[in-house]
Amino acid sequence: MNPVKFVSEHKRLMGSNAVLKLAVILLFIGLVINAFISYSMSKRVRTVILPPVVNEKIELSGTKFSESYLRLMSRYITGLARNYTPSSARGNFDELLTLFDPSVYVENKARLYSLASTVETARVTSVWTPDTISWDEGKREIVVRGLRKEYVGDQKTSDARESYVIDYSNVNGRFAITRIAQVELPGNAKGDTSK
Repeated sequence: MNPVKFVSEHKRLMGSNAVLKLAVILLFIGLVINAFISYSMSKRVRTVILPPVVNEKIELSGTKFSESYLRLMSRYITGLARNYTPSSARGNFDELLTLFDPSVYVENKARLYSLASTVETARVTSVWTPDTISWDEGKREIVVRGLRKEYVGDQKTSDARESYVIDYSNVNGRFAITRIAQVELPGNAKGDTSK
């Protein structure tokens, strides 16, 4: 074998090997950059939904909900929880249960089904009209104030302003209720219908 030819062939292969190593390193760097960009974009991706019932754009993302979405969901949730008749209570509560976080589903199912049994037995009708909705995105809490009228049979038994707190979670853009509770706020006095 010719030593000069061997050395030149060896240098050519070494140069080719260096180019291949550089190409692999550049591909790896590109892959790492792509992974970081994909991860950061997944945190900023929004889903824009505009069903026929909604008259404004609502947005959901992996980290936050738009104001219009929170307002829509709070009206929907309190409507299901507080507008019922003996024939609609169980259906409303079943639909409401689909919105609960799995960690609190069982306890709320028992509570709502107990309430449905009471409503059906006592023939209770409830009418809820929300008028003020506020929220704190940091605490993941919505406060809904409104007027609730309650009837047993044909007799009005209650006409009062009430306030409800809805605690929620945001798991990958899915709204999930973690707690609904009636709270006493200033202006909730019985018969106080001022806004």
